[in-house]
Amino acid sequence: MDDLAARIDRLESIEAIRDITARYPILLDARDLEGLVELFVDDVKAGPDAERGRGPLLEHYHRLCRGWGYTVHQVFQQAIDFESPDKAMGHVYCKAEHDIDGHFVVAMLRYHDRYERRDGKWYFRWRRTPMWYVTEINEAPIGDDRIRWPDRPREDAPLPGAWETYRSFYDMPPS
Repeated sequence: MDDLAARIDRLESIEAIRDITARYPILLDARDLEGLVELFVDDVKAGPDAERGRGPLLEHYHRLCRGWGYTVHQVFQQAIDFESPDKAMGHVYCKAEHDIDGHFVVAMLRYHDRYERRDGKWYFRWRRTPMWYVTEINEAPIGDDRIRWPDRPREDAPLPGAWETYRSFYDMPPS
């Protein structure tokens, strides 16, 4: 592939990856879970102990969404780094709002993604969701235990302390 063709391919790839990351929250909020799992490679793994495939991923999303009323996921600030012409990783910021059993819950996270092109089409290889906070709208997300889903024990938030650069800036030990 000559230089111009490679540059055009890279630009088209960036747009295709941006497209799947934009479609993800639209499909999730609409509960079009069949469409959502089609954004992932066919041999995706929904979790460490899950079987591979879109079927197990669809079951995962059904379980997850059953606990929610309406949701609004807003994505912004995407960075994409290519490992090869057909593989990339990315980070996408997301602010999510959830109606959960009469609680209005807000969350701030940064998706950590792997993308892969197969047969000319880009997909998510996997998607992780480290969070800054999850809390009810009237409760400030301050302190270490900022993951506060209703009816679950509070948890420490992985971000921003997971980043070595953040820890070294404040002279903090690894978490």
